[in-house]
Amino acid sequence: MIVGLCFSNCIISCNSSANNQDDSRRERYTINPEVYTDGFKLSQYSVDSICSLNIPDEIVEMVAEKILVNNGTIYILDNITSKKLYIFDYKGNLNTTIGERGHARSEFIGKPDDFFVDSCNKLHVFDKIGHKIIIYNEDGSMDDVVETNDLYPYSFGLTSNDRYMMYFSDGYKDEGNKEETRFSLLTFNKDDKNYKTMMPTDEKINCFIESHTFFQDADRLSFVPPFSDSVIVFKDDVLEKVVQFDFGGKNLIKEQPEALKQNVYPFMENYKGVLGITRYQETASLVYLQYIYHNYPFSWLYDKRNGQSVNGLSIFEGISPYTYYFLEGNQIIAYVNEEAVENIKEHYHNKTNKFQEGLKKSPRYMKDLIEGRIKVPAIVYMTLK
Repeated sequence: MIVGLCFSNCIISCNSSANNQDDSRRERYTINPEVYTDGFKLSQYSVDSICSLNIPDEIVEMVAEKILVNNGTIYILDNITSKKLYIFDYKGNLNTTIGERGHARSEFIGKPDDFFVDSCNKLHVFDKIGHKIIIYNEDGSMDDVVETNDLYPYSFGLTSNDRYMMYFSDGYKDEGNKEETRFSLLTFNKDDKNYKTMMPTDEKINCFIESHTFFQDADRLSFVPPFSDSVIVFKDDVLEKVVQFDFGGKNLIKEQPEALKQNVYPFMENYKGVLGITRYQETASLVYLQYIYHNYPFSWLYDKRNGQSVNGLSIFEGISPYTYYFLEGNQIIAYVNEEAVENIKEHYHNKTNKFQEGLKKSPRYMKDLIEGRIKVPAIVYMTLK
């Protein structure tokens, strides 16, 4: 059994009894990955606005690995093509880009791997290979650099009380602890390096689904362990709850594949179960989950207000070219780029009747988007009724 398959029974804090699992709430959801729904119908949501993003002509394609909308500012991280972080205003105008390569303090030896926005609207951008977090002001100027070359984290997050939370794939050895225990998580303040270690681990995980393991939602920070059926949710740096998902016995790998032992990935192409959770977001009214099933990214969205949920390759009924979802309140913010539009065209090629049937179930703007009258990439704001 691979460590990390389910962390719901092993949350331990060594420094604060408030973080102990006995004081946290537990939530459990059941999802049958084989039962697909048609997505929310037009009568169940409204399209609030569409914001086309003005990107320079030299950027041929922008793949959204992560989207964050904060106080009207749109942040899009592209780890695939340009390896940059783009910052747009609420009208879609490009304010600045971050990710210049080099060896200066303000430059990236690797690439922007992840980012978070703190309570003062400062931007914290992680360069894993460069072993540092670069902090930027709202105008894009560099404010500070936090070195991580004495920690070597795999991923990082930022709590609502502006403490860093870091995940270690092979465990972090707390030098102040006389025991040989290693820990998967630690939090620390960038100014005083006051460490707090959490989640003891004895094994090393050598294969990953996603590089992003932390997800920020208002005053919560959620952590998704690799190959996990559970999400660990913190308020500030205190454990609030563990959210576990029951995939009806089809969840996760029961035995360690040989490919995993060799640190290669082909087994993912043939594995037919649920490999694990890759994204999680929660607001006061919505819960969003992305998980890998049959080697495809499935989405599950749950409306807390009425108990309705959808499960499948798309959240919305009809034509749905969205490649990333971000939640804000009861609003769903979706991203669509040119590649997604071209894939839709190819899918419906020579299927005129099916395309028209799909359009009838889709918002009015969808035809304009597919036919190029709405510029992509674009952000679409939708609200569940």
